[in-house]
Amino acid sequence: MANDSFPIVFSLLCGGFFFLVFGGLGIWLIASSRKQRQKLERSQNWPTTIAEIILAEVRERSQYDNEGDTRRYYYPHVEYRYQVAGVTYQGDALTLGARVGYPSPARARQELARYPVGAQVRAYFNPEDPKEAVLELRTIGSNFMLIFGILALLIGLCSLCGVLGSLISNLGSR
Repeated sequence: MANDSFPIVFSLLCGGFFFLVFGGLGIWLIASSRKQRQKLERSQNWPTTIAEIILAEVRERSQYDNEGDTRRYYYPHVEYRYQVAGVTYQGDALTLGARVGYPSPARARQELARYPVGAQVRAYFNPEDPKEAVLELRTIGSNFMLIFGILALLIGLCSLCGVLGSLISNLGSR
């Protein structure tokens, strides 16, 4: 009898593990996407101030894949100084959300062309936390998180259905 229950226990453990991992990841990604979208909606009412660009450069990051190859990504990096209610702040966020990396420095330079050092630009700041500011009211990455969150949740739910189907089938045949 103990040997007969091994496949059931094994499928419950494996399927439950996949359900927890993928289901949890999916829920976290969907919630993060929703939070970013809500922040974008709230930021549409953020007041503006004039900011001065104090640094604009392309930064490089390297990532290594499973085969040991190096992939380089290039990011536009901007730093700016602005004032709110007489207090000076310094920011470096172009947009809400993730920073975009490009496979070539040309695309990052193209994005930086809008922000030459010394330029006066509009900065949007959070009135509840003025040290939080962006130069563009858009979000990056929320659609990616939503799509992959839904896919991960579906994988988790499919593994749960497989486990439940197996369990019902095994219990029904006894």
